[in-house]
Amino acid sequence: MKTAIVYYSRRGGNWFDGKVVQLEVGNTELLSSYLKEVTGGDLFSLQMKHPYSDDYDICVNEAKEDQINHVLPELREIPDLSIYDEIYLGYPIFWEDLPQPVISFLSSVDLSGKRIYPFSTHEGSGLGASVSHIKELQPQAEVLSPLPFPGSLVNKGYNRMKNWVEKNQKQ
Repeated sequence: MKTAIVYYSRRGGNWFDGKVVQLEVGNTELLSSYLKEVTGGDLFSLQMKHPYSDDYDICVNEAKEDQINHVLPELREIPDLSIYDEIYLGYPIFWEDLPQPVISFLSSVDLSGKRIYPFSTHEGSGLGASVSHIKELQPQAEVLSPLPFPGSLVNKGYNRMKNWVEKNQKQ
C-alpha cells in the first residue's frame, strides 16, 4: 500500500500546556514527521494562501470567524492523492472540530475507496466532532482508528505514534 501523510499545522503562537507559547514547529507537523519516519509515507503540508496570523489572539479571531461563516480558505496547493491507498490526516482541533483549511482540503478531493487514519492535536478536547465530519465529507472513504494527541505531549510522542501505526497495519 502507498501511504500519504497530509496535515495542517500551525507554527507561531499556540495554546500549549495552559499558556500561549511560540512554536517553531507546529504540534501536528511534529507528529507528521514521526509518521513519515515510521511509515515511509509521502508528506504533504496543507498551506493556506492567506495564512492566519502568527499572533495567537488574532489567529483565534480569524479562525473562529471562518468557522462561524463557513469560509473555506484557499489552499496554496491541493495534493494529488490518486496513487495513494492510505491517507494519514493530521490536524489541530479548533473548537471541537476540524479547522477550516482541512475542510477546504476534504471538500476539494475525492478519497473514495481510500483508508483515512485521522490524528489530531488538542489541549483537552480530544477528537471532538472531527471524525464524524471527515466521514460526512468523504462518505466513500474508510475512516479508521483515530488518534487524539495532547499537543503538550507531542515532543514525547514518537513511541505512541509508532504503536498506533503498528496497530493500524494489523487491521
